[in-house]
Amino acid sequence: PRGFRNNNPGNIMAGNYTQGRPGFAGSDGRFARFQSMEQGVAAMDGLLGNYMRGGRRSVAQIIGRWAPSNENNTSGYVASVARAIGVDPNAALSPQHIPALRNAMIQIENGRPLPRGR
Repeated sequence: PRGFRNNNPGNIMAGNYTQGRPGFAGSDGRFARFQSMEQGVAAMDGLLGNYMRGGRRSVAQIIGRWAPSNENNTSGYVASVARAIGVDPNAALSPQHIPALRNAMIQIENGRPLPRGR
């Protein structure tokens, strides 16, 4: 999948945020590329943390920003991620939820989970 080829399993769009991240290696024309999968995962974790600090605390709020409905089946994405991590889509999350949230999002973004050990 594109996210794995780019070492960007969250399919984060290239821009100011990604350009400032360790391992940024350019763009594929839309999405950022990173030198390693670990750097792409760290960028995703950092962006999810930024969303939470900025007031987006629920799966619905986070996915609504991450995958807007003009490009995605956002309601389906929200339902799948909330179900995968076992929370109500509108429940407030804490930073401790980031790893599970990230992994569920990677599954949706790429059609398969991040390989073990990543």
